[in-house]
Amino acid sequence: MSQGGDGVKVPQPRKLKSGTWFIQMRLNGVSVPVSAPTKTECIYQAQLIKSEYKAGKRHITRSNITLPQAIEKYTAARKNVLSPATIRNYKWVADHNFLSVKDKPLAKIRNWQELIDLEAAHYSPKTLKTTWHIVSAVMSENGIQKPKVKLPQVVRHDKPYLNSDEIKVFVKALRGEPCEIAALLGLHSLRRAEILALTWENVDLKNKLIKVRATMVKDENNKTVVRQVTKTKASRRDVPIMIPELLAALKAVPQEKRAGNVCVHNPSGLLKQINRVCEKNGLPLVGVHGLRRSFASLAFSADVRMTEREVMEIGGWDDAATVHKIYEQISRKQLETASAKMGAFFSENQNANQNANEVSKTL
Repeated sequence: MSQGGDGVKVPQPRKLKSGTWFIQMRLNGVSVPVSAPTKTECIYQAQLIKSEYKAGKRHITRSNITLPQAIEKYTAARKNVLSPATIRNYKWVADHNFLSVKDKPLAKIRNWQELIDLEAAHYSPKTLKTTWHIVSAVMSENGIQKPKVKLPQVVRHDKPYLNSDEIKVFVKALRGEPCEIAALLGLHSLRRAEILALTWENVDLKNKLIKVRATMVKDENNKTVVRQVTKTKASRRDVPIMIPELLAALKAVPQEKRAGNVCVHNPSGLLKQINRVCEKNGLPLVGVHGLRRSFASLAFSADVRMTEREVMEIGGWDDAATVHKIYEQISRKQLETASAKMGAFFSENQNANQNANEVSKTL
């Protein structure tokens, strides 16, 4: 605890990544966040608030709850059901977004469109959409009607993946690379969090199965933790080992080393390793999650032709709309290829006619 000259004790401040000092207090059952540019100022502001509250000069009730307080209340009530990543996202919004009104009662904020326009200068449309979803949820929690606002349009970008020919090149190029097993698991549809949490006890070499049972994520304090649950109910699945190179790579690991995690990688380091292999071989820089999309691209390709249900079962998707988005992206690429072939046919035919005309003119 920190104590100033007036003897008022407040929690020790912590320094955020932004450089701001931050104290979280609880008064009258309400979480009260305090932030300031310096440690000394942060302690002073916290002591002032607490002194005024004790003297009856500052009333802290749920009707006066601020956005950071409302977010803290929301997450605290759902700590056992929200994922660590979700809690971390909520805390980020509390600490970094709409700072100009962070001390104002949430129910009294009226200029939301103006605030959103200001935030749009610093964050992408997709990030701002997620932020507003969080703010809307805590508004509803506190009986505040969500105002009508216009958010920046989220521009859809095609995300990179490997097509069937590129996958063959990639699998061959992986041989002997440190990321070989992890990348091949990605091509079996596993998410990065699932790859990093996979243990040898969930690798069934006899029956050629990968049992997805856990995820490795960062908690609200940005610390890496393993959760014995998957992203969704459908994500808990048994994935057949379909790529011979993965089976061979797993079997090549000495028996005495088949304990604990199958893949020991730094998350960002794994992405860099995979992209390095892609770059060396002239392939799209797909990263880790792009391999999951590559699995879907191959599954839907003319070479394999899995059904949508089969893709969802192996990939652990419980939302058909997500699978449709992947399929639509692949279909557009296939349509472009088909159109190019059609154009090439007519170009060749035109060239042949021109050559025939030139020959006839010389006769």
